[in-house]
Amino acid sequence: MFDDILKLNDWSSWQTAAASHHTTGSDSNLGINLHDQHHSFWDVSHHPDHFAHAHGVASVGNHWDTTGVMHDYSQSYTLGADSSFYGNVIGHPAEDAQFWHEQASNTSCAVVSQLSILESITHTHLSEDAVCKIAQDNHWYDPDSGTKPDDIGKILNAFGVPTDHKHDATLQDLADALNKGDKVIVGVNANDIWHPVKDPVTGEPLPQEIAGHAVWVTGIEQEPSGSVKIILNDSGTPNGCMETVDATDFLNAWRDCGQDMIVAHTPSQVATA
Repeated sequence: MFDDILKLNDWSSWQTAAASHHTTGSDSNLGINLHDQHHSFWDVSHHPDHFAHAHGVASVGNHWDTTGVMHDYSQSYTLGADSSFYGNVIGHPAEDAQFWHEQASNTSCAVVSQLSILESITHTHLSEDAVCKIAQDNHWYDPDSGTKPDDIGKILNAFGVPTDHKHDATLQDLADALNKGDKVIVGVNANDIWHPVKDPVTGEPLPQEIAGHAVWVTGIEQEPSGSVKIILNDSGTPNGCMETVDATDFLNAWRDCGQDMIVAHTPSQVATA
């Protein structure tokens, strides 16, 4: 069972064990000042051809609204066999897949992630251009550099969807939110998601230049083999609908962006909060 291997009631211990193999080391190894809060953007240029030019992802965690209250969700997980997957799944990735959109701009991942979630909650369709204009007019989005982490969620808020922010989140937090039916956006290093590089001896992830990218996490799956996959609606790639990423690679990519997450609450969760 899912909790027999990963002990779902203690995701943090599994994440701590995974972190012991994290090889990115200090901020200086990345050549980026992660404490310069004036140049913090997700999705500055995440296309594989532009990875070498990624810039401005500094101090992702310092921009989150840490006053948001995260609910103490129940740990009684609902594990179901999603028809699109072979193992046990937390979340509703197949249902959420219908709301996936590939982004048209190199810098609009955070906008499109919010747009997709808004559509899933309200069933109202808006174009990427229209929402980018709203965000740009309100200074929540810069078409040249992307979206600051503290501005992610403001599009959802503007349409009446409440959100909470969390820095240094854990897989426990992520599983809790998905189990409650909420929608989750996280910041990741796109390099580690799309083209993970492994140590040839240990098999552990190797550090790569940070390419800040926002994705919608739709599920967590344990495959019959026992391996764990994180399921994404990733707007930045043509194959991003229900994209599956090895949990170790996901943690490596998420850690590079401060393990930040924004939780968009669905109407049923708002009613019970």
